[in-house]
Amino acid sequence: MQGFGGVGALVIARDGKHVAFAGGQIGVPERVCVADLKTHEIVRTLKGHRNACGAMAASPEGFATGGADACVRFWTWDGPRCHHELALRGIVRGLAFSPDGTYFAAAGGSVVMVWDMDPPPRGRGRRRPGKVRRFRGHTDQIQTLDFSPDGAQLASAAHDGTVRVWDVASGGEVRAFAPKVGKLHAVAFAPDGLTLAFGSAKGHVGVLDVGG
Repeated sequence: MQGFGGVGALVIARDGKHVAFAGGQIGVPERVCVADLKTHEIVRTLKGHRNACGAMAASPEGFATGGADACVRFWTWDGPRCHHELALRGIVRGLAFSPDGTYFAAAGGSVVMVWDMDPPPRGRGRRRPGKVRRFRGHTDQIQTLDFSPDGAQLASAAHDGTVRVWDVASGGEVRAFAPKVGKLHAVAFAPDGLTLAFGSAKGHVGVLDVGG
């Protein structure tokens, strides 16, 4: 996989067989590359984003990409075509699927959006975004999202300097943290769901107790 240049976003398939990545260069139509992790060879190139792709997330069925063109696209690991598209308002920074793939979350601007991923009719095809809920509370650009291991909660971190934890079913804010380290760029649940790690634009890393 040499010679590609910079990588602005990547995601590994849940079965560990493939990785998707993109350059993330603002103002340039994006190409998403899918590589085989065993051979290290690029097996396909996916086109569709009209601007930089800076967010990716893997589902049990495939993966999603989001970019500066304010679009989210859904792909399979073994096919060349986008099978669904969502239009958001603003640059897409954060994407996440719940562990079982029944929910999909995206952040465009300061609002978190969560869709039910409806099963295909008659059991054929792939899940598609259905009902959407909007979680409001952040006052600046959301950078990243992560579902808890049980899929019941969703964490978000933003440039307003806060980490917020949401109840997925109701959309209610469960907890909010303001660690006072400036803009936040990363958030992740621990495998037990009891702690939450965050990272700031200035290089700070912290751990929060969310199990109490």
